[in-house]
Amino acid sequence: MLSAIERAGSFDGEAIRDQLAATKDYVGATNITNYDENRHPTKSAVIFTIRGAEKQFHKQIDPF
Repeated sequence: MLSAIERAGSFDGEAIRDQLAATKDYVGATNITNYDENRHPTKSAVIFTIRGAEKQFHKQIDPF
């Protein structure tokens, strides 16, 4: 969000929205790299299970 506001150069909602939509290859806590035409992040979801005290990879779901 901060990056989009900085790129917009203002706090105008439409300008910020446009900059959010233009976000590409963002690396952050959730690694959102792109957004689709409906402004949904195109990223995989990873599901882990907890067995005992250990986290184990269960599966990855990729966007369509």
